[in-house]
Amino acid sequence: RVVAILVAHSAGELFATTLRAVAAQTRPADEVIVVDNGSAGANPVDARAAHPFQVVATGGRVPFGEAIACATRVTNLEALPADVLWLLGQDS
Repeated sequence: RVVAILVAHSAGELFATTLRAVAAQTRPADEVIVVDNGSAGANPVDARAAHPFQVVATGGRVPFGEAIACATRVTNLEALPADVLWLLGQDS
């Protein structure tokens, strides 16, 4: 199983490009988790382009590792050798 965790602090072209790239992989992610890392104002994180997806909010701007930890708490990651995590920033 492949789980992609994408940490983003705002929507925009880099974020959209990264979502499209994740969707276009020859081995698509089984689950995409977008971590809204403190977006505010006119560019909230919108992950409708990813499927299946979840959006998790950190509640404010936190370091990348903390944002990843927020995502791992909401998914059912099993400790199987076949599990793969893609850890991505919005500009990956």
